[in-house]
Amino acid sequence: MRVLHDESLAKLLVYRAVLDGTTLRTREEMLGALVVLRGDPHVPPEAMAPAAFPDLIRKFVDALVGQYRG
Repeated sequence: MRVLHDESLAKLLVYRAVLDGTTLRTREEMLGALVVLRGDPHVPPEAMAPAAFPDLIRKFVDALVGQYRG
């Protein structure tokens, strides 16, 4: 259950970061924002497994980047 919580939290944070900015104007801007998120993921206090949280963010960002580049 902890993993599902943190996976959902990671997705929420990535989607919020992309939607809160102007990154949806172009595909390139969105991909650039995702690369930045991947490089230095923020670990929120709500994360149940803080040590593993950055990897969850990176995994989700990699999936989104693969989807938009493919």
